[in-house]
Amino acid sequence: MCRLPEKLFRVLLLLVQARGTTVDKGTFFSQVWPDDETSDSNLAQHIFMLRNVLKEYDDRHPYILSVSGRGYRLAAEVRAGQARPPLNDADAELVRLCSIGNQLLEKRTAATIHLAQHHFEEALALDEEYAPALLGLARACALLAEYMYSAPADAFEQSKAMLTRTLALYPQLADAHALLSEVAIFADWDIVAARNSLSTALDLDPESPLVRQNLVWFNLCTGDIDEALCQCYRAMQNAPSSLALLYLLGRVLVHRGTYKAAKKCFSGVLEVDADFSLAKEWLGLASLFDGKPDACLADISHLSATEDRDLSYLTARASAECGREDAARAVLAQMRARQTKAYVPSWYLACVETALGMTSEATSHLKNAAQSREIPVLFSRSLPMFDAPMIAGAGLKTL
Repeated sequence: MCRLPEKLFRVLLLLVQARGTTVDKGTFFSQVWPDDETSDSNLAQHIFMLRNVLKEYDDRHPYILSVSGRGYRLAAEVRAGQARPPLNDADAELVRLCSIGNQLLEKRTAATIHLAQHHFEEALALDEEYAPALLGLARACALLAEYMYSAPADAFEQSKAMLTRTLALYPQLADAHALLSEVAIFADWDIVAARNSLSTALDLDPESPLVRQNLVWFNLCTGDIDEALCQCYRAMQNAPSSLALLYLLGRVLVHRGTYKAAKKCFSGVLEVDADFSLAKEWLGLASLFDGKPDACLADISHLSATEDRDLSYLTARASAECGREDAARAVLAQMRARQTKAYVPSWYLACVETALGMTSEATSHLKNAAQSREIPVLFSRSLPMFDAPMIAGAGLKTL
C-alpha cells in the first residue's frame, strides 16, 4: 500500500481498532479532527478515498461498510500480522539515492538537476516502481523546463510521462497530483486542470510542502499575490530549512513590490549556498525593479564563468538602464548569435530590446515567447519588465 496521509491513516486505524464494530461519526470527528471544525461530507470524502486505496487489493468486496445514520465499520477480518522485516541493503540504497537526489534538486542549478536525475534513474534500476524515485525524476524534468535550462516542451513531456506512470501505480500520492498541477499550469497554461489537481492533492495531504509550494505558483500565476504569500509561509512551517522555499518567498515578495525584503531572502539563500544561481539572478532583478540598475550589475558581477545560468539578458538590460547602450547592444548581438546554436528564450531578448527602445522587435519576441509558452510570460503582468502597451501589443493574458 502507498503511504497514507496522516488523517486517512487515522480514519483507517479507528476502523481497524474497532474490529468490525461500528465507529460512529462523533468518534471520527473527535479523534481525527480534534482541533478543527469538519463535516459529514469531509468524513465521507476520506472514506471514499480509503475505499479507493483498499480496492487495489480486492475490488469485488467492499472493505468499509456504511452504517446508516451512525458511521462506518470494517468488513474485513482483523488479524495480528508479523512485524515488517528490517530494511535490507537494497532498501538502504534506494533511500540513499533518493535522499541525495532530492537534496540536489533543492539547489535548482542545471548541473545539480541533471545529477539528481542520474540518482533517481539509478534507484529505478533497482526498483522500477519505487515512488520517491519516480516522483523525483518527474520533478527534475519539470524543473529543467521551468527554469529554462532546456526547451520547455520536451522536458515537460518527459515529466508528464513520468507522472502518468507514477499515478498509475500510486493514485493516492498527493505530491504527484501537486506536481501534475505544476505541469498543467506551466506547460499547458490550463488553470482548470491545475486547480483540479491541486484540490485532489490538498484532500490527500494538505500539509505537504510540495502541495503548498504549488499553491504558491498557482496564486502567483493567477495574480493573487497575497494568497501566494500566505501559502509560502505555510509551506515553510513544514519545511523551514528549505532554501528553495526561501528563494520562493523572495520571488513572491518581488511580485508584491517589496524589493528590500525580497533581497534579504535571496541574500539569505546565498549565505548558505553561494552557488544558488537563481537567488543571484533574482537578487539582481530585485535591484533592477527597485530602480537601481548599477546595484543589479554589482549583484551579478561576481558570477563564476562556469555558472550554468546565462544572465546575459540581465547584464544587457541593466546596462541599458544605466545609459550604457553600446554595451547592451553588444550583449544583445551575442545573444542573437547564440540563439542559432542553442536555446535562448525569446523572453530574454525582449527584455533587452524593450530597454533599448526596440519596441517592434521586443513585441515580436514577446509574442514568440507566449506562443512557445515560456514560463516568465505568465508573470509579465506582475513584474515591471514591460509596460502595459507592450503587454497588450503582444496579446498577453492572465490565466
